[in-house]
Amino acid sequence: MQAKLLLTGFFLTTSLSLAAQNSSVPTAALVNRLVTTVAHVKAGETVILKGDKSQLDLMDALGEQIHQKGAYPVIMLQSERLAKAAMLSVPEADLLAHHKAIHKLDNKADLTIYFSSNIDYNAINQQVPEAYGEKRRQAMQAFHNGVPENMATFREVYVMLPNQKDAASEGIAYATYEKMILAAMAADYEVMAAKGKQLGALLLTGKQVKVTNPNGTNFSFALAGRPFSINDGVISEADLKSSLEIDRQVSLPTGMLFVSGDESSGKGKIVAVRDRQYGNQGQVKLTNAAYTFENGKVAQATATTNQAFLDKKLKVAEPMATQFGGLMIGLNPALKVLSDTQQDFRPYEAEGMVYIQLGGNDWMGGANKVKDGFALPIENATVTVDGKIILKDGKLVLNSVASVK
Repeated sequence: MQAKLLLTGFFLTTSLSLAAQNSSVPTAALVNRLVTTVAHVKAGETVILKGDKSQLDLMDALGEQIHQKGAYPVIMLQSERLAKAAMLSVPEADLLAHHKAIHKLDNKADLTIYFSSNIDYNAINQQVPEAYGEKRRQAMQAFHNGVPENMATFREVYVMLPNQKDAASEGIAYATYEKMILAAMAADYEVMAAKGKQLGALLLTGKQVKVTNPNGTNFSFALAGRPFSINDGVISEADLKSSLEIDRQVSLPTGMLFVSGDESSGKGKIVAVRDRQYGNQGQVKLTNAAYTFENGKVAQATATTNQAFLDKKLKVAEPMATQFGGLMIGLNPALKVLSDTQQDFRPYEAEGMVYIQLGGNDWMGGANKVKDGFALPIENATVTVDGKIILKDGKLVLNSVASVK
């Protein structure tokens, strides 16, 4: 599922002790928020909790309250040993069957709550032989994309708290990282949702979007009158009636607007000064990556670093996987982009951060069902809808949100 792959690219959670020590995210309040406000756990539901040993106490506390709701929690404990076995040791002939088993399990649960671990998955990925990794990617795509079979009750929650590993991977001092993430957890989600609705109303009725940046980005696309989605940290009753996968998924901290566009309309150029894309052997850093679009698809791509990786990524991609898919705008004012030669932090949810989705976009209301895709970051972007500025140099340009319901 594209949305799952997108959300798991975010920085995720840590241990109970950190939550307990920080008054802004007390454990009892976090557990109660997850069960009653975020995911609305109901009697008779099966709830999978995925995390590692550092989150075991937190998952225990969460499971206890899930039982008290008349639902049944299942804790799936992750470890580095199991991660290596899953990523390196499955026989090639059994990769498809292995991922089918994962897919089957995912579709048995009504709700899955993910807690990222301290396991360095990128380091493990770097040990994967390229040919084996490509076969694993194909097997994963076969069963991890498309509308979930259990759509009637399907929900996923990604809980995000700071940890040392993620701070190091982003090149950020831990104290800075911790302070920012905890502030983002405590941000006013109703205000973010209101801002998202204002933006969404313009995008719903608008015709043309243009995204620019002095770095050379000059990209435009046509809107298609499709509904927008807002990741506001709550899976509401309205979300449960939605047929869109993204409406059933939330992350904490959160704050993001999604809208798909006319897939054939993307034209111009997108320049990502700094980016991280994923290959069969983990993350690869790109600098000054420039993508030129024709007829809605990437026609040419260049980068000053790792050009060979970029060439191969586009060569093996299905033709529809490089087609324009949609626009994502961050709404969380507590999250900041920190991007320079040392820091490499561009959270999707940071207020004013823009990502352009390529490839499969049916999960966000689009028509492209291809089981592949990726997103391109545009920092400090200016975005217009039919000539009206909604984002200027990475800052939202909106009227008061007080009247937005």
